[in-house]
Amino acid sequence: MFFIHGPEIIESALLPIGQLTEEAQEARNKDFKRYREHNSRKCSREKTNLDILNLFLLSSDPVISTLALLKSPDVLVSLQYAKDTDDDDDDDNGNDDDYDEDNDSNEDNNHDLK
Repeated sequence: MFFIHGPEIIESALLPIGQLTEEAQEARNKDFKRYREHNSRKCSREKTNLDILNLFLLSSDPVISTLALLKSPDVLVSLQYAKDTDDDDDDDNGNDDDYDEDNDSNEDNNHDLK
């Protein structure tokens, strides 16, 4: 059905088809590579292409795309912040900051093994 209206679209275009920029196409190629690498199943080409096509449909839908621009409710933001601070109890070595080495019950047993 698009091909029927093609000549009308070309006649009403401000620029000739050959002078249109390829920036959008290059940006979608970057999306394709990212979707293929990070967001698709790799068990078969058919499933990979299906996942990529579905992601393209999601990202090009104006209703779904505008949902990402909406501000999150303050309750959700505070819950996310609280979760992030709970994870900060560990130091850089993965040890819990609240752990007290002086109260280690195995400390007395270690002297007997030497």
